[in-house]
Amino acid sequence: MPTSIAGLKKRSNELFDSSLATVVNARIDAAVQAHSPTETNAAFSLATFGLADDFYASLGIGKFTGLPTVRWNNMDDFMFIPDSASPFSYTTSKGDVIQPRLMETDGGSIPRILRGFKNFSSWGYAPGFIIHDWIFTAHKCSHTPDNKFGFGDSATILAECMKTLMEVGYTNFDGQTVRLETAKDTLYVIYLAVDSSIAKKLWDTPGSVVCYPKTAAANPSR
Repeated sequence: MPTSIAGLKKRSNELFDSSLATVVNARIDAAVQAHSPTETNAAFSLATFGLADDFYASLGIGKFTGLPTVRWNNMDDFMFIPDSASPFSYTTSKGDVIQPRLMETDGGSIPRILRGFKNFSSWGYAPGFIIHDWIFTAHKCSHTPDNKFGFGDSATILAECMKTLMEVGYTNFDGQTVRLETAKDTLYVIYLAVDSSIAKKLWDTPGSVVCYPKTAAANPSR
């Protein structure tokens, strides 16, 4: 059943701090208005409305290969370590293969846009968050070929990664296929956050990530 607009905003308020939730909720209102620009009834915003369902249905499904390996580096700071024996990558529904290289990460907080998370693990959708981190890093550091992706692509690809984790899943360390719970509301509001003006400003502002050598790779100690 589609979630009410009030329900989407409630989820936003649960996930994010007040400043980020305000931005996301304004985007929900804008999406409602765009869907029905002549609607003036305030009750409409509380009615059942399929924003999250429609967005979820619009996304393709890709494929994860390998598992991401991270190493603690400092408080709230980890390094993604490429593993040449079992490289972590994501193939999008359009056939683009995204294979992160050495980078700094802290799950759903690079480029710090989701520091607004509350009561939610920044590692909850770690494979997707790391792919999103890498697209930001590739953009900032001019790492080819993944610097070809634009800001809008970074948000859509994260959403597609999350859907892939829900629909197809991933192969865990024990070789088992694990699918995450389908959570369309969570996916939608996270997409709105990483596609927001706050995130765009970070995308456009130089710096905020450390650029490691493009060829850097390592097999983590086991």
